[in-house]
Amino acid sequence: ASRHGSSVDAGGVPLLVGCAYARALPGEADDALSAVSALLEGPVRPVSACCGKPLLDAGDRPGFEAAQRRMAQEIGSATRVMVVDPGCASTLRASLHGFLGGTPNPGVKIELLVELAATRLGSLGTAPVEGIVRYHDPCELGRKLGMTREPRAVLTRVLGRAPDEFDERERMAACSGAGGLLGATRPETSKAITRARVDAHLHPAESASGRGGKIVTACAKSLLAFRSAGADADDLATWINRAVRR
Repeated sequence: ASRHGSSVDAGGVPLLVGCAYARALPGEADDALSAVSALLEGPVRPVSACCGKPLLDAGDRPGFEAAQRRMAQEIGSATRVMVVDPGCASTLRASLHGFLGGTPNPGVKIELLVELAATRLGSLGTAPVEGIVRYHDPCELGRKLGMTREPRAVLTRVLGRAPDEFDERERMAACSGAGGLLGATRPETSKAITRARVDAHLHPAESASGRGGKIVTACAKSLLAFRSAGADADDLATWINRAVRR
């Protein structure tokens, strides 16, 4: 927050970037904060609490509930919370709407950066890019939240054309291998899944768009997995931040 000046204010809209972005992808976290502030045309208030998803995935229910209480305290009376990481968004929606046993707060709107950008395409400029730019659907965003149209609308606006695709895509997209705690509990399996997805990018079986190029995704853990496997990969937040008209 200290690097963003007037984009950050204590009275701004709460913004949850996500632990993986904040800890391992500071550049992408900066891009996300700048993009949200520009699209909202006002300041944001970065949230420092964790949504608790890793604790929930690990079966630590008391730890998860404690994290949720800290999150609720930090959000306070806000009626709108912006989120970058889809796993955080799905967890917050489920908990704040009472589906995970939390205190229901149906009045709060949990909105993803990609959703916001998709509703404000006129705020994005077009910067044609030569070569393949292939979109990967993160599991939390595509399968759990059902958002497959929004990221493609954003990329189409920015690219001036539809993004290139994997053979397996949208709700049938293959996993990046980085979901849940798989990387910690079964690291070799996780790496093998990532490798298979990257190989499908480098050597597509059916796609007419060709092979190789850049992967764009909207999930910190997927991005880290792709890069660790040697893929040229970006986060959608970076593309939105480059394209937003300030």
